[in-house]
Amino acid sequence: MSNKLEVTDRFSSEQWEFIATLDAFGEAISVDVVSELSPLKPKHLLQVIQDGIQLQMIQQADPGELCLDPDISAVVRQKVEAINGRDRLNHLLEGLTERNLKDQVPASAMVCLLTRTGHFSSAAVLERDLARSALNSRRLLEALPHLGNCLQLCAQDMESDSSDVIYLEAALEYSSLAILLGAEIDQAVFTMETAKNIAKKSGDRRTLAMLYFIAKHWV
Repeated sequence: MSNKLEVTDRFSSEQWEFIATLDAFGEAISVDVVSELSPLKPKHLLQVIQDGIQLQMIQQADPGELCLDPDISAVVRQKVEAINGRDRLNHLLEGLTERNLKDQVPASAMVCLLTRTGHFSSAAVLERDLARSALNSRRLLEALPHLGNCLQLCAQDMESDSSDVIYLEAALEYSSLAILLGAEIDQAVFTMETAKNIAKKSGDRRTLAMLYFIAKHWV
């Protein structure tokens, strides 16, 4: 039997769903959360974890947390992606809400799932919150990429008024921080110009004035 058949036939369909759920979040996640979303009998859960680690498909991160090995084979990747269609990912998102599990999922993992299900504004809010948390702790270099991610997510959904509001807030913070750090200056200039256009279109004079103030005192 080929290696392809050995791998794909090694697990039941329910166990493959468990493996695919690990992939949905893009990083290490609590095995308890995954088990709630893709329940297995204890012996089948133990088997998929043990065999997955042995086959270098699953990695154990911190105690009680699992993730897919980033170097999984093309066969496994293809299998997982076939399972994780948009409908299933939305079902996982609904399951988190119904079972009150969101607080047990890292914000960055929620960003991944929200992005994959097309909830760009919600993902942008989480990235903004991650940035502000870093700023409050004076972790400036950590905050900048979160703000950049927030802006990129908003750009995926610019037809939404809520995305415009989030974009303008993040643009002010991103541009100010980029100038302060002397980093990503070209992107900061582009962001300010984009934000000016959005502010003009929406009639947000306050944000527009702040953007001009930042640009004037920077130069």
